[in-house]
Amino acid sequence: MLNELEHKWQLAQSADLGERAKGVLQVLEHRFCMERIGRKHYHFILKDNWMQIEVSKHIGFPTLYIQLRSEFLNVKGIEYAKAHVRNIAEQFIEGMPDETVSRVDIFVDFISDMDFGKIQDEDWITRNLVQKNISGGVCCGWDIGRRSELSMRLYDKTAEIKIEQDYFKEFWRKAGWVEGQKVWRAEFQLRREPLKQFSIHSVCDLIKFINDIWQHCTNKWLRLSVPNGTINRTRLKTNPWWVEIQNVRFGDGKFTGVCQKPRKDRMPEEKRIYPQMLGYLCSHLACNGQSDINPNTMPHLIRKLEEFFSKRHFEGQGSFNKMIKTKIAEKKRQYNIK
Repeated sequence: MLNELEHKWQLAQSADLGERAKGVLQVLEHRFCMERIGRKHYHFILKDNWMQIEVSKHIGFPTLYIQLRSEFLNVKGIEYAKAHVRNIAEQFIEGMPDETVSRVDIFVDFISDMDFGKIQDEDWITRNLVQKNISGGVCCGWDIGRRSELSMRLYDKTAEIKIEQDYFKEFWRKAGWVEGQKVWRAEFQLRREPLKQFSIHSVCDLIKFINDIWQHCTNKWLRLSVPNGTINRTRLKTNPWWVEIQNVRFGDGKFTGVCQKPRKDRMPEEKRIYPQMLGYLCSHLACNGQSDINPNTMPHLIRKLEEFFSKRHFEGQGSFNKMIKTKIAEKKRQYNIK
C-alpha cells in the first residue's frame, strides 16, 4: 500500500493536469482524492465526502489519522461509521489495533425565544475565557474556552450552515422545525486530554460515557446563571433555559433512516453551479449584442472560449479540446468520481 500511496502522491504533484487527474486511490467502494500537500508527520492525505484519511510514514506517530465528516456520522450513525471506517483502515494496516478517539464534537440543536444578546459575560459560571460574538451589531453567539482542550460554542446554526450541510434541515424538519425558524446550536468540543480524563479511548467508550460527558460539560465545566446581585456566583440559580440544555440525553447515536444515503463524492450541488453559469452566459450574450438565446448561442460561446484560451493561456499546450478533457479529468479527481 505504501508504494501505491507514493505513486499516487507523485501523480498528484504533476504539473500536467492529465497526470494529476490520476492521483486517485480506490479503497473498497471509496474513490479518494490524493491531496498535493500533506501536513506535519502525515505525508499522504486522502479525501472524499465521508472522511479524510492522513497516513504517516514516521515512527512514533499513529499510522492513520481519520477525520469523519459530519454528514457521514449524522446520517449513517456512529455504530455503522465505526465498522465501516475499520474496514477502510484494515486496507492500510494489517492486524488493525483498537482505535483511539482524539477529538469529539457533541452538540444539540434547538429553537428558543431567548434573547441571547442580553446574556452578560459574568452570567456564565466557568473558569474559562468567555467571548461574545457580534455581527452587524447583533449577538450571533458565544465562545467559551476557545482553543482549549475543552471548549464550547453557542451559535446561530441557520446563519452559519453551509450549502453542503443542507442535510441538517431534514433532521430539523423531523423534529418539527419550519423553514425560517432560527436554529441555535450548543456544541462542546473535547480533545484528547479531557477524553483521557473520562477514560475514553475507543468509540465504544464514547458511546458508553457520552451522557456523563454532557453532564460534566453543562454542570461542572460551564453553567449559565440568573444574576441577582449575589457576590458568591457559584450560588446563583441556573438559567431555566440552560436547565433544558443540561437535561439533554443522547440515545444509541443512530440516525439512520432520516436522511438519504450520504454521497461519497464531493460534487458541488446544482444550485452552486447553474446560477453562476447562467450569469456568465447572460454576460456573454450582452457583451456580444444578443438579447436572447438562439441556436447559434452555444457554438458561438465555444468558439469565443477557444479563441480566448488559445491566445492567452494555453499556447503550446495542445488543442482546446485536449485542454478541456484534461480539466474535466482533474475535476473528476477532485470530486471523487469516475
